Amino acid sequence: MATYTIEISGYGAEVALGKLTDQQFDFWMNKNEELESHTFWDPYEDNDGKNPVTDSEDEKFLGYWHELGNVEYTSGAYLDNLYVEVTDEDGNVVWTSEDIELVNDNKEVYTEDTLDPGYYVHAYSSEKGGFYCGEFEADEFDPAKLTFNGVQIMGDTLVDTIHYNDEYIDNEGGSTNGKSQGIEIFEVF
Repeated sequence: MATYTIEISGYGAEVALGKLTDQQFDFWMNKNEELESHTFWDPYEDNDGKNPVTDSEDEKFLGYWHELGNVEYTSGAYLDNLYVEVTDEDGNVVWTSEDIELVNDNKEVYTEDTLDPGYYVHAYSSEKGGFYCGEFEADEFDPAKLTFNGVQIMGDTLVDTIHYNDEYIDNEGGSTNGKSQGIEIFEVF
C-alpha cells in the first residue's frame, strides 16, 4: 500500500451565510462602512467610532464575520479556478487536473431563490493559495476513484471535500493569502 498526497490550489474563499433577526437587519441595513468595521475588525471595540455596537448582549450585535455562518460556513477553492495535483510518496506527480466535476451536483445550493424568506448576511474572504492538502492510501492510484464535493453559495461554487475510493480525505490545511473581503445583508421574500 502506498501513500499519496492530494492538493488543491488556486483561487477560493472562506464564506459564511447566516440568518439575521429583524432587529439586526433593520439596524445594519444602511450602515455598510460600520458593518464591515464591526465584522471584519473587532466587534468588541469602538474602532475609532466606526463600530456602533460593541456589547455582545445587545440584540443588534453580530460579531466576527466568520461566526455568522448559521446557515452555511465553508471554505475551499472555486470550482472554476483551481488546480489539483496528486503526488506519490517520492513526490512524483502522478495526476493533475484543472477541470473536475462534483459528484453531489451542487445539491447544496444557497441563493436568494433557494433560501427561506427572512433576513440574511453573506460574508466572505477571497483568497489565493493552497486550499486542500490530504493523504490517502492505495495499492495503485486510480483517478476514477477520486470524488469531489462542493457547495454553491450566492453564485460561487467551492470545492470543500474530497474522497478516494469512498473514503474521506482529511484536509490537513493549506496556506492562502487574502485578496479581498466583503459582506452584504439582504432580505429574501
